[in-house]
Amino acid sequence: GSVRQPRVQERGARLGIIGMRERLALLGGRIEIVAGASGGTCVRAVAPLQGETISA
Repeated sequence: GSVRQPRVQERGARLGIIGMRERLALLGGRIEIVAGASGGTCVRAVAPLQGETISA
């Protein structure tokens, strides 16, 4: 599948993915959003364990 960037919605709309991205960034992590080949979407949160680093 392909990695997608979340769209910014209108003011007052839900921004859960953006909030997740911001919180993961504070931890040194990232969020991945991948569309499945046969449909559906996978949202993966990747964060380092204490003392580890994540490669880009």
